[in-house]
Order: sequence, then structure tokens, then C-alpha cells
Amino acid sequence: TLNGEVQVVKMNVDPGFSPNSFTIKKGIPVRWEINGIRVSGCTNEIVIPKLGIRQRLGAGMNIIEFTPEEAGTLPFSCWMGMVSGRFNIID
Repeated sequence: TLNGEVQVVKMNVDPGFSPNSFTIKKGIPVRWEINGIRVSGCTNEIVIPKLGIRQRLGAGMNIIEFTPEEAGTLPFSCWMGMVSGRFNIID
């Protein structure tokens, strides 16, 4: 959803990522709200290698903010690479 000038993306960790695919627009900041319902040893850290993002996840609300600079697919995963998802970035 677009909230002012920020795209808000909501995802649950229970224990996987749900939903795990999002479409966002290039050049508009993203506020990724990750609700840690049941965080496991695998899903306690999320990584977006292309952006250099690596963030621990805990119970409750976790926030990651970034601005997508180019169109295409931006994959993310747990730190082990077993649970994954993607952002589809459009112009």
C-alpha cells in the first residue's frame, strides 16, 4: 500500500514468510513491516544480499526500510537461504 510517499509492505513470520512475493515501485521508499509471530532459528534473520541488508528478527514488529533503485527482481531470504521471497520492482 502507498502511505503518503512511502510504500508499506506487510509480512508475517509464522514460521515461514507470508506473503513472500511483493510488487513495489522503483524510486519510492519502502517500509517493510515484518510481524514476528513465530520466529525460528532459521527465520530469526533476514537478508537482502543485493542491498547489503542483514537484520535480526524477533517477536513482534520488525521494520526494514530501503529505496529500490532499479526495476527487476530483488530476492530476500532467511540467513540460511531455506525460506525465501522476492520483491518485483516495477517502473
